[in-house]
Amino acid sequence: MKPDAIRDRLNHLHAVEHIPWRRISQLDEFKGIPPGTLCAFAKGYYEPRKNQEYRRKLGLPEIIRQTVERDETGRFAKVSDHVP
Repeated sequence: MKPDAIRDRLNHLHAVEHIPWRRISQLDEFKGIPPGTLCAFAKGYYEPRKNQEYRRKLGLPEIIRQTVERDETGRFAKVSDHVP
């Protein structure tokens, strides 16, 4: 699912069905994500950056960081991509 669809589902569960965030965080599709993170994500305040599992469950793309390695003289050696 796309992040906007997941955000809509979270808001529907909380606002329309009156399910508390703690209970929503115990549902299979959101299990393991803290209730405060779900609430902030649903309101558009927060997007998890470090935890790739949260990002996957919330439909967010994987973050890939590039690092530049240099040799002992400080010259460019190579660029490597890695997932934190």
